[in-house]
Order: sequence, then C-alpha cells, then structure tokens
Amino acid sequence: FRSWSTAATPDGVVDRIEITRSQGLVGAAADVARGQSDLVPQAPISAAVLDRFAPLVHSAPFAMTDYAFLDTRRRPFDHRAARFALGLALDRRLMARRSGGPQAATPSCQVLPVGFPGYRPACRSAIASRAAGAWVTPDVPRARGLVRASGTRGTRVVVWAGPHTFAHATDVRDVLGLLGYRPVVRRFATDDAYFAALRHGGRPQVGFSGWIADDPRPESFTRALVSCDAGGRGPAATNWSRFCDRGLDAAIARAGRRPGAPSPSTWTAIESRIAALAPVIPFDTRRTVALAARQVGNLVFSPSGGVLLDRLWVR
Repeated sequence: FRSWSTAATPDGVVDRIEITRSQGLVGAAADVARGQSDLVPQAPISAAVLDRFAPLVHSAPFAMTDYAFLDTRRRPFDHRAARFALGLALDRRLMARRSGGPQAATPSCQVLPVGFPGYRPACRSAIASRAAGAWVTPDVPRARGLVRASGTRGTRVVVWAGPHTFAHATDVRDVLGLLGYRPVVRRFATDDAYFAALRHGGRPQVGFSGWIADDPRPESFTRALVSCDAGGRGPAATNWSRFCDRGLDAAIARAGRRPGAPSPSTWTAIESRIAALAPVIPFDTRRTVALAARQVGNLVFSPSGGVLLDRLWVR
C-alpha cells in the first residue's frame, strides 16, 4: 500500500495494534473493565451490557439509518395517506430504545443520518419543533383521520422481521392495530433467512432494514432506498418498497450533479418530498458504541468506520 495523501493518512499514535477474538461481549467487556485489554471498538448492541459497564461506554454518530419499508403497490400502502399515517403514529423514541437506547441510537424521521453532508433536521412525519425540525412525539389522532380518509381501515397487514428487528415489528404491529388495521407478524428464524426471502421475491406489506453509507454523498444514500432503478428482486435490489417516482429520481440526480459541498436546503427539500410520499419510514439513526479501558485516551470516531485505532494512546 502506498499512501496517496499525508493529509488523508496522517502518522498514527500507537506503535502496534493487537487484535484478540473474544468468546462473547460480556467477557470482552469484563476484560476491559479489569484493564486486561484496552478496547472493544464496535460493541454489539446490548442494553444490559451498556448499563453494567456504563463508565467504559463511549459513542458517536454513525452513518446508518434504520427504517421500515412499505409495499407501495399493495393495499393499504398503495395509498399515500395510509403510508404517511403510519409514520405519524410510530413512537420513534421507543423504537430507538429497542435499538439499544440513547448510547446506540437517536430517534429520527429522515433518510440522511445526523451529521451527514447535506443533513438538516426536517421532520414532517410527526409533531415536531418548528425551530429544531426534530422528531418530538407521535400524532395518533391525526394518523387515524388519515386512515379513515384513505378507506383502508380494516385491511390485513403482514409484517416481516428477523430476530434483530422483531421488537420493532411488535411496535409497528401495535400501532397498526391502533390505526384500525389487522396486523400479523411473521418472524424468520434468522436474519439471513429474512433477507433471502426478500431477495427471492417475498412481498411483506411492512418490513425492516438499515442502510449504512457507502460514501459521503447524499444522493447515493437516498437513491438506494427510493430510486426506481433500485427496485425489483435479487441481490442488487435495495428499494424493497417497490416505489417509483421519476420526478424524485430527477431531483436527486440534479442535486448530486451540483458542484461543491451538498446544499442542506436542497436536501431538506428532497427529504421533505420523501417524507410526504412515505415509501419508507426512518425511525432512528445509529451510533457507534465502543468500550474503552481507563488507560485509553484520544478516542476518535469516524462516522462510517467507528473508532480510528491508530489515533488512540494507551498509558
């Protein structure tokens, strides 16, 4: 490997990095607590472990959005009002707790993650503070009114989930019931089985996924979730909603071609449009969680890569 830029790859701090495979998160955390190891750089989310080892926990924003997708070609979610109603009624604070709590996830109602280029808080899918534009609380009465107006009340809704999203599925099931639908949850034995079923043409009316940034361009993040070209089936499919709006695709393409840094106002308008059409319902953005021993300092996080190991120092 030859460094192409000293600014992009500055000299590190540590002399060497030793990686040891652990038998489990609890054991690894206990080793850090005893000072026998220095760091668990990307800890799997476990609220019990985070509480038990709270003094060792560090977290920072991560470029990942968790969302529910809605099949926009089948009743009831072929009706925009029904899709928007579900977004209004979800308790995103509860769903972020399901993702590990405030150290691990932040409630959100937009596709772009917090701190991402072009990001500006702009939440239409809930009662929101006008000044901050952030999600505040669900609006179930308004959502029920939209469902009645859509004429979809009483529709049977099948919700799919894997083990890691089953808790989110139960929250969505409860909300669908409050809105007057007849929800059913199908739980897959493994997450691999869940995604294999989606890739082979499975069509739940509601399902769950998460998107991690491949690069810092807002257009690549949004296009993957809502673009006409990202629909279909197979390993390349990422638009599980089967949603297509050529005007939205064109707006994303134009924004991506603009020179210079992404304009927050441009992407706020695009995100507002996505929220109004509601093919997906973002409910939280993730945070990188690390456990660091007391002898460790200078924890620097990358929004896409977690802890930068060569930036650490150890006493």
